Amino acid sequence: MVEAGHARSALERASLLDLAPGARVAVLVRQGAELQGESLARAEERLMARLQAVGGTLSRIEPAMDEDLLEAFERQAAQDAPELVIIAREPRGRLTRLLGDTPEKLARHGRVPVLVTRLPAEAPYRRVLVGIDYSENAREALELALRLTPPEAGPLDVLHCYDTSYALVLHQEGASAKQMVDYYRRRASEADAGLRAFLQPYRDQGTDLHALVRSGDPQAELEHAVREQETELLVVGKHGGHGLMHALLGSVAEACLRRAECDVLVVPQAVSRH
Repeated sequence: MVEAGHARSALERASLLDLAPGARVAVLVRQGAELQGESLARAEERLMARLQAVGGTLSRIEPAMDEDLLEAFERQAAQDAPELVIIAREPRGRLTRLLGDTPEKLARHGRVPVLVTRLPAEAPYRRVLVGIDYSENAREALELALRLTPPEAGPLDVLHCYDTSYALVLHQEGASAKQMVDYYRRRASEADAGLRAFLQPYRDQGTDLHALVRSGDPQAELEHAVREQETELLVVGKHGGHGLMHALLGSVAEACLRRAECDVLVVPQAVSRH
């Protein structure tokens, strides 16, 4: 569900993606929105031309003004089977800060990858960062990022954030300074080896990947890496979540949607099965 100005932004970004053969793209548009204007028409024409060149299709989801967005999305998605949903970031009011806006709700409940645009769509993505936790969901996120990134973009940044919270237990149990240092070094070494092993199959195929290993809070480290690497697109997997706290606070992926200063692609679990 996108206002006219937002629809233009989403279409412009979609037209710049490195689309795979047979790609299916859906654009969410609020029913009754004015989808006119020369710049919007050009963006839609560019996207259609790109999709036609790869044998792809474009679908437009237009829920009624009084229709629940998620219900409309699920209904249309079941019919068109889109591989990617693109939606621009909306202005946020007080209520949406608490309960989540349209992109966050789609990312939370949807079964299709959601690309939320924030930056002007002026060129294909060149600086892409993928958050990795070694899960199958993370592998799907990495592979989708590779599909959407042009080969000439250069190395893809891949960040893994590891946990060192057990250090607090060691400290409370009276661990020596040497034991603490050994623990931190061991965790760093394990994380580095784990990321190398995770990425090796892609490197064996000649994929250019830049590995980043950090310790601490994943959300904070992703935000820091986005600024440090001048990231244009952040790609994160979304794990399932339940309960009141998740409903209010959401996952790391949803937090990135709220706070990241770049476009964000959220990849749900097992997208290949939907």
